[in-house]
Amino acid sequence: MQLTAGHDGTVLVSKLSARLRYRFLGSAAKRRLWERLPFGSRIAAHHREALFDIVAGAARQQALLAGLRAGIFDALAGQPRNAAEVERATGLNTAVTARLLSWLVATGLIERLSDDTFALTVEGLVVADDDGVRAMIEHGDLLYADMRDPLALIAGDEVGLVAKYWPYRGDAGLPGDYGELMRRSLPFTLEPILRAVDFSRLRHCCEIGGGNGALAIALARRHPRLDITLVELPDVLPFARAAIAQAGLDGRLSACTISDAARGTFDCVMASRLLHDLDDDAAIALLARGRELAAPRASLVIAEPLAKEGRDTQTAYFTAYFAAMGSGRLRRPDEIMALCKAAGWKDEKPRWLHYPSCSVLKTGH
Repeated sequence: MQLTAGHDGTVLVSKLSARLRYRFLGSAAKRRLWERLPFGSRIAAHHREALFDIVAGAARQQALLAGLRAGIFDALAGQPRNAAEVERATGLNTAVTARLLSWLVATGLIERLSDDTFALTVEGLVVADDDGVRAMIEHGDLLYADMRDPLALIAGDEVGLVAKYWPYRGDAGLPGDYGELMRRSLPFTLEPILRAVDFSRLRHCCEIGGGNGALAIALARRHPRLDITLVELPDVLPFARAAIAQAGLDGRLSACTISDAARGTFDCVMASRLLHDLDDDAAIALLARGRELAAPRASLVIAEPLAKEGRDTQTAYFTAYFAAMGSGRLRRPDEIMALCKAAGWKDEKPRWLHYPSCSVLKTGH
């Protein structure tokens, strides 16, 4: 990121902070000296805990996955239960149940109540009834398998399970699984898109990279006058067409490759959770094709998680994920706007709406 004059004060402060950190905390001996001071011991304890929190990240994720697969969250979904009731509900033996419950308590997904029963925390309740979250937890297991050698992962030396999962690598990909994951995790983007765009004023939309049609089907059901063309890879199209037929929306929804879509006819072109899977050149090419499909004064709608500067767990996760995938990255809003402009979308007044699960850009040409 290039710094402008407006950043000078922040740059000076950050440089000074870094120099002081290296000078006074750059060795174990110096850190021990600071820890002898009353305020220093508290600060040191805070940073030790923060470091161990990073070290323990894999253990927390595996506790989450183990609890999900064992049925712990389902067993506690309705009400708090004691260990014996959880044991009967899950079929685990007494020792495994006790160990797993203890693991999940330490992770913060369940809590032990005063009457010796166990209850889900807020995070645990989300896992218990949010199908999209459960799908992403299970899918994350592919990434953890690929991270056995993290340096090889970042270097791109191997094609792992994540890269083979997505249908963007020629003969690689599992289109049925890919579409199902997109369907189950749809709520992450559906509500933000519905809040950002007034689809009641639109007549013909094109969704690029729509998977098995989950978003298109949801939009069509909410807006009966809206026709949608879903653009996908050839291997994915049978799954999209089957889902559209099952939904009874054949007359208003269609699915085709991008080369078969009618040019200059769409008053809205959408790309949801797509650009971050692609490198810059591929993203620009796809947006340019979308520009060719757009009618005059059409809108472009992009829904993406965004990169953030500094410490950010989402950016850390996706850095590893896209390394495993072999392409793509999270981008800042200005980087996405640069891609849009390079592809011919040159609206001078783009509108961003930010939500916890993703951000939505509405722009045009």
